[in-house]
Amino acid sequence: MKKKNYPDNFEKILDKALEKQAKTILDGVNFSFENFREENKKEHKRLEDKIDETRSLIDGYVKDQEDFKQEFQIIKYKNGKIEKVIKDKLKVEIK
Repeated sequence: MKKKNYPDNFEKILDKALEKQAKTILDGVNFSFENFREENKKEHKRLEDKIDETRSLIDGYVKDQEDFKQEFQIIKYKNGKIEKVIKDKLKVEIK
């Protein structure tokens, strides 16, 4: 096998080339992560908006259900009074 003649500073040249290559790779990876981070921030904001919208819808639904429950209790109370008056005045019991 033939021995190749390398210059005396071959290791320094190789180290610089490898350092430059590593920096290029790391810069590319960093760029990708920066883009991913920005996209992730946008997606996070979109999800927060959707969660807030859903929370508002649920709050509105719960309020409507509470209002319905209160109205139902009022009607039930009034109905009981009407039944009592009918029973007392007309002597008719409603079942």
